[in-house]
Amino acid sequence: QLDEKDSNVRIAAAKEIAKLGAEGKLAARALVRNLRSQDPKFLEVVKDALVALGPPAIPALADALMPPPSNDIIGAGPGSGKGEENEEMPKDIPGLVELLNDKDMRKRSRAVYLLAEMGPKAKEAVPGLVAAIQTSKGFALGSIIRALGAIGPDAKEALSAIIPFLKYDRETKDRMALRFQWLNAEAAAYAVVQIDPKNNSIEDAAT
Repeated sequence: QLDEKDSNVRIAAAKEIAKLGAEGKLAARALVRNLRSQDPKFLEVVKDALVALGPPAIPALADALMPPPSNDIIGAGPGSGKGEENEEMPKDIPGLVELLNDKDMRKRSRAVYLLAEMGPKAKEAVPGLVAAIQTSKGFALGSIIRALGAIGPDAKEALSAIIPFLKYDRETKDRMALRFQWLNAEAAAYAVVQIDPKNNSIEDAAT
């Protein structure tokens, strides 16, 4: 029913799956497939359903993220670092890493975005990005995790800092906190499959 033409039917189906919680894991792949939906109301319900499924949905999400992403590495959201191309920024990696600790959130976000765009060329930034994980939260945290994923296999030392974000407490009553936990899990799944596709941590997180 998630693929029905009628939006109301799709929304109702996603809501029913959300009620199942972790028991609805068999629907995870269908939900992940619908993350590309152009229907904003349906998309919101799909995200809520994935959050309700929790870690059991991570393997399906990881499979969907396996192909290299487009230029939208960081994704949308406050502090993504996009749309600030005119701001003067360092051209070298050490300079960008230094900005990860800047007081200006926009500069920190832009630095993360630029490092992610460099991909494997930014491997020397891995220690700085790992350190930034410890002091970041919200959209910024997910962006840093994705930047490490964009660096790829050369960021293996970051896995121990990334993997814990694959699991989260879906029983929390704070809906905003739950959504951020899911976004971080999504970023972690992307990072793990880009850094080490054979890593078993995604399957372990689903249990």
